[in-house]
Amino acid sequence: MTHPLPCIVYFLYVNFDECIKARINFSIAMHGSRYFGKFKEKIIL
Repeated sequence: MTHPLPCIVYFLYVNFDECIKARINFSIAMHGSRYFGKFKEKIIL
C-alpha cells in the first residue's frame, strides 16, 4: 500500500456507480452552481 493508485483504482471499480454520481454532483457544484442557483430560484418562485 505504498502507492495510493491501486487503492484508488480498486475503489473506483468497486464503487463505479457511486463514483459517477459523485463526479456528476461535483461537476454540478463546481461548474453549474450559478445555473443551479437560478434553477432553484425558479422552483421556489
